[in-house]
Amino acid sequence: MAEAKKGRGCFFYGCITLMILAIVAVVAILLGVRFGVKYLQSNFTSTKPIAVAPVSLSPTQGERVTQRVEDFKKALRAGTATNALELTGDELDYIVRTSSTNGLQDNVHLTITNNQIHAEMSLPLDMYGPNFFGRFFNGEATVGVSQQNGIINIQLLNPKVNGQPVPAWLRSRIPQTIPWDPQQQQSNPNAGAITNLGKIEIADDKLVLHPKAK
Repeated sequence: MAEAKKGRGCFFYGCITLMILAIVAVVAILLGVRFGVKYLQSNFTSTKPIAVAPVSLSPTQGERVTQRVEDFKKALRAGTATNALELTGDELDYIVRTSSTNGLQDNVHLTITNNQIHAEMSLPLDMYGPNFFGRFFNGEATVGVSQQNGIINIQLLNPKVNGQPVPAWLRSRIPQTIPWDPQQQQSNPNAGAITNLGKIEIADDKLVLHPKAK
């Protein structure tokens, strides 16, 4: 896998990867519920990870995608962007995973099918303490992403754990929509670029980012 370059991840990792973190939130909610460890282990974790597909783009192809993203981001900052940025599922997967700095690179896979983004992950749970050493959270979900008035909204749809739908009682605890306002993050160097986005949509099995109309 190509090595992630410093500084390129904020635009996509801070915004698009939020949909991955929405699935991770399921883990935090589960571990925050007062259940017995054995119940959690048997119902929501596994002793084996699932196979996560590797990044499909070659380093050369990936660097071309990265350059397109950088050029689009610079044009947004300058207010000169006129053409939309389109990313296929393979391109989105490459950008998110090679931009990640929190260990998700080899544990997450994104695809776009039937105009829906699908996220699949297999997370080691060692960080949650000795009761979960050697266990994995194997989850997936369909995710939606949209932008309105500078606010990026992430929807988590049809989440599954270990191949089974998340129970309704637990699903009710997970926010239906997760908003993210880059303007509230003063240290975010890409807030201006995101503000100049006009619309985010999924069309023709591509994630499409439109600049604001002049």
